[in-house]
Amino acid sequence: MIKKAKTILLTGVSGYLGIPLAINLIKEGHYLIGVSRSKPKNDFLIKSKSYKHIDIDLCKEKGVRELVKELKEQNINVDVLINNARSTSHYKFKNGKQSLESIEIDLYFAVSLPYLLSMELAELGRLNSIINIGSQYGVVVANPRLYEDFTTSAPISYAISKAALHHLTKELAVRLAPSVRVNCLALGGIEGKAAPEFIEKYSEFLPLSRMLTIDEAVKPILAIVNDNFNAMTGAIINVDGGWTLS
Repeated sequence: MIKKAKTILLTGVSGYLGIPLAINLIKEGHYLIGVSRSKPKNDFLIKSKSYKHIDIDLCKEKGVRELVKELKEQNINVDVLINNARSTSHYKFKNGKQSLESIEIDLYFAVSLPYLLSMELAELGRLNSIINIGSQYGVVVANPRLYEDFTTSAPISYAISKAALHHLTKELAVRLAPSVRVNCLALGGIEGKAAPEFIEKYSEFLPLSRMLTIDEAVKPILAIVNDNFNAMTGAIINVDGGWTLS
């Protein structure tokens, strides 16, 4: 039972985590604004009266300004911001190295975009919680033995950008206190898209001996949204099956 229905803005709503997270937030009784370049192809979201899609490309600062302008024009006040946007289409590699351009784009999505959105929405006055979607690879370095092609399968830009997002979480927790709480989930690998051989190999590195289910990734986010941890801010919560223990 939620304490209070909230208006939530979720970036990256069309992604693998975004769609089930969006569905669960609405089922919990919240009103959701989903932001991405394309509408999620999901019947539940399409039919829901508690869902509004804003089709804006957040790849540049101009997109953030357009989003904030639209929220103001429609008199939408956001209570919770979930920074979940990410893009992998820009990845480029050559001779075992990642292109600087693709590194910069990852850093934009993990640092600049969450920062800009957080500051803009905090300025509007009603924002009280920010949840950043981080990664276990922002805590520890990926294990090369897990991947056939370490450079392309575990891009260095993903790891360093998530590490930066984790520290941004702490900075914003201080700078936006006491009116806004800022926390981050460092998620481990989620089953569903990985090949069976990879899942088996990955599971050997974990105390729980398995990848996360999508439900296990979603539930901690719901708990924070529903005010179950009101005294928590600046936290990096490891939801990774024990990956970061060793």
